[in-house]
Amino acid sequence: MKSSLESMEIERDFYYEKLRCVEIFCQKPEVKHLPMTKAILKILYTNDAKDPPEAETEANTEVAPNESMEAKER
Repeated sequence: MKSSLESMEIERDFYYEKLRCVEIFCQKPEVKHLPMTKAILKILYTNDAKDPPEAETEANTEVAPNESMEAKER
C-alpha cells in the first residue's frame, strides 16, 4: 500500500510540474495576448470540475487575475 501511495504522489507531482510549465509559458509576454493562451489559462484557473469552461471566442474570453497555481494548495 505504501508503494502505491508513493507511486500516486510521484505521478501527481509529475503532472503538477507539467501544468506549472504550461502556466509559466502562458504568462510570457509574446504569447499571453493570444486567444488560445487565454483559453488555456481559463481552464487552468477553473475551480469547479463539474462546470468545465466552454469554448469561447476571443471577444468574450476572460482570464482570472494573475493568480499562480503555485500559491494554491496541491
